[in-house]
Amino acid sequence: MMTLYFSPFSPYARKVRTVIREAGLLDQVAETHAQPLDNPPALAQANSLNKVPTLVCDDGLVLMNSHLICEYLADLGHNTTGQGAHLYPAGNERWPAKRLEALADGVMDAIVNNRIEIALRETKPDARWTERWRLAITRTCGVWADEVETFAADWHIGSIAVAVALEYIDLRYPDYDWRAQHPGLVPFFKTAKSKANFQATYPQPVPA
Repeated sequence: MMTLYFSPFSPYARKVRTVIREAGLLDQVAETHAQPLDNPPALAQANSLNKVPTLVCDDGLVLMNSHLICEYLADLGHNTTGQGAHLYPAGNERWPAKRLEALADGVMDAIVNNRIEIALRETKPDARWTERWRLAITRTCGVWADEVETFAADWHIGSIAVAVALEYIDLRYPDYDWRAQHPGLVPFFKTAKSKANFQATYPQPVPA
């Protein structure tokens, strides 16, 4: 049994948890909550970076970084359950999907970094950085809106990551109305939210 250390509100972990389900591996992975800021010994022992998501494989191999974990799980699912091949398109179609994933992770990075700065600063956050991150999110949503017809019908690592990023915007910045600015993304997001494996990973507080 593999072990995935995750935080329910980590968008990177949500991407991994969605891939686990898409690859038919839910019965092979124990999803274990770990809050990195609490320095849980099991997480630190598995991953010296003390970050989530972290995957401990059956053979003891430890993988970190959602890009690496997702690709490993998709490959494992394809080879063992016959599921997961759709997550990484073949040939030249692979790179546009991974590019979407990289853009989505960049949006997640911007949100996480901004929230950390707000939490740690005793004074008002630096407006230059806040504006830089806000513009990065706005521009990237614009790119997705321009390109949505190229990925809306697909459910691969890129479209999964975009859906995770859009819902993370809703979660952390509910006043940021990307739907009004980029209405072309709304049908794609509605379809994504209707998928059972995506719904199953919606951030929920861990019971005390």
